[in-house]
Amino acid sequence: MSRRRPDRRPSGTATGSRRILVVTSSFPESAEDSRNAGVFVVDLAALLAEEGCEVVVMSPQRSRVRGPFAVRSFPRLGDEPSLTHLDPRTVGGLVKLASVVLGGAVSVPWTARHRRIDHVLALWAVPSGVFALLARILVGTPYSVWALGSDIWRIRDYPGGRTVLRAVLRRSSRTYADGVGLCADVAAISGRPCEFLATSRILPAEDRRLWDDGARHVVTIARFHEHKGVDVLVEALAGMDAAELDGLVVHVFGDGPQRGQLEAAVVAGGLDSVVVLEGFADERVAAAALRSADLAVVPSRVESIPLVLSDICTASPPMVVVTDAGDMGDLVARFGAGRVARAGDAASLRAELRAALRGDGAGDATGRADLAEHLSLRRSVLRFLGDIGLDVGTTEDPTAVGRDGEHGTDQPEADQERHPVDRADEDAERHG
Repeated sequence: MSRRRPDRRPSGTATGSRRILVVTSSFPESAEDSRNAGVFVVDLAALLAEEGCEVVVMSPQRSRVRGPFAVRSFPRLGDEPSLTHLDPRTVGGLVKLASVVLGGAVSVPWTARHRRIDHVLALWAVPSGVFALLARILVGTPYSVWALGSDIWRIRDYPGGRTVLRAVLRRSSRTYADGVGLCADVAAISGRPCEFLATSRILPAEDRRLWDDGARHVVTIARFHEHKGVDVLVEALAGMDAAELDGLVVHVFGDGPQRGQLEAAVVAGGLDSVVVLEGFADERVAAAALRSADLAVVPSRVESIPLVLSDICTASPPMVVVTDAGDMGDLVARFGAGRVARAGDAASLRAELRAALRGDGAGDATGRADLAEHLSLRRSVLRFLGDIGLDVGTTEDPTAVGRDGEHGTDQPEADQERHPVDRADEDAERHG
């Protein structure tokens, strides 16, 4: 085991204090924003606060989200809602990514020192893990890394990315991934163990029904990206008979680079009256849509364990069909939560949809409830705090956070201290 560097943080941090800095490359711009993987980070930060931690969230996104935690942004070029929208193979994309790296490399160590942070949680391995590594080198603050999937799989797109990733993973106190298969990938790169830690969010209570027209409603919530397989779903539907599609309405919530392609495919497949390409679904719409649905579908080509799987298991519509991308199919099959099709295979997905719609069974409520508990964010938070030795929590029930869709508006008193980055944000807002 490597020796930890001397702690260069200012003296005065109380023994047993629990100051957590969550560094993420994905964070919603508002409570209604559902465009990136950061939608669950709001609940994560709130649950950490419920367990008695002082929490600061740092992200390249400027955010209006408020809760029992502080939110800080650092300067960068561009305003993309997710860094996955930046292509490092283009000059513009590379310059914008470089600005993110520079902003985080300055702001994260500064915040770790100024706030006397006890532990940094990096979401995800790249670039957040790089900033956490710098905080350890410069300030002595320990950190853990939580890998998502895209940060590991896309690393070859970045010059020297694999070398940087290996350094980040090897110096972390703990390494997690949100999929069992992904844990193996991370361990192969780092040469050290990686543990499974599920990502999920807390859906608000939403009893309203979005549809009550006698039709059968199918719901898919996904980014319009090749990995998410929405085009496979459209192809599967296009191969079904008119009688099978009669009375069926398929709502696809999301947006992304494939929208034009999907719109054309819907028209070409004669599905204009069947498939509705909706916009992004915030957490209230997602909860209401899934609870109103007769069937929920996750048609992904490439996944670890998608956030929407826990949403589906929590809402528990009568029927569920997923693909075997990543760990998703194994989990759904093991818990009896739904039917499983082959990833990227329209014919296989069509067969499973047909079986579900004709009543051959597509999981049960007990299986979905058990899988929802397995993927519980509260379990992940308690596991993380226990691993880093900060497992003394409150007596409150953390699952209550966000049930009404809000996380409060008051921030910790310490949040009134102004970071140099905050002053830059305020100046920018005053000047439009």
